[in-house]
Amino acid sequence: MCGSGTSTQIAVSNGKSFRISVDFPCKTAQHGIATDQSLMQDVARSGVNCLRFWQVPDCLIVSKADSRLPAFDAAASQLAREGLPVEQRNSGGTAVAQLAGVLNISWIYQEHPDRAADISAAFHVSLDPLVAFLTTAGINATIGEVEGAYCRGKYDLAVDGRKVAGTAQRVANFQGKKVILSHLCLNVCADFRRADDAVNRFYRLAGGEVRVRPGSSSSLSLSSAKTTSVTSFIDEFTAYLTQAS
Repeated sequence: MCGSGTSTQIAVSNGKSFRISVDFPCKTAQHGIATDQSLMQDVARSGVNCLRFWQVPDCLIVSKADSRLPAFDAAASQLAREGLPVEQRNSGGTAVAQLAGVLNISWIYQEHPDRAADISAAFHVSLDPLVAFLTTAGINATIGEVEGAYCRGKYDLAVDGRKVAGTAQRVANFQGKKVILSHLCLNVCADFRRADDAVNRFYRLAGGEVRVRPGSSSSLSLSSAKTTSVTSFIDEFTAYLTQAS
């Protein structure tokens, strides 16, 4: 079962169909991450792929490496007192701020167990439909690393050269069934300056060397000709996907 969302079936460019789930707000970031892991097992059992939209309360999500910084505990305590609790994820990379206006999009699907892992293809499952949708809205979105951006990576999504989304993925096998999670964290309408400042503040307090370059990130609402909310984005994006199928 794909969360508590609708049973609408949509298709993407690679021919896979997905059931939509809208799941927010999650109680915590850890709950949101754990739900993705649980849904991977559900997809393995049922064979029904899932497209999940979810949000979490304001927090800063860091990697295991970040948690080993010399003053991590003091930094986490200080940010928590300021209303931005620090949560840890299992994947790599650097800190990411999850604020109101940030939307997580998880594409969870079965892959043939004998097919070799293709990291690039998995990232494009989440990126290509979004780029195509934004193009129809007159937004020039590109895929690639943005120098100086938070948690930068080869498969970041940028608009006018400024990062609006980061990506991650996981591959797991459940009793011979290969399931892939292709995750995208999209800034729809969050205060990107506050997000970047939070990342820099964390590393300064924790004794880390990472710094985000001012002006390296943005939000979709800043790039759109109209005001964009998370709810309206989900409605318009899922309508586009349904029509495209």
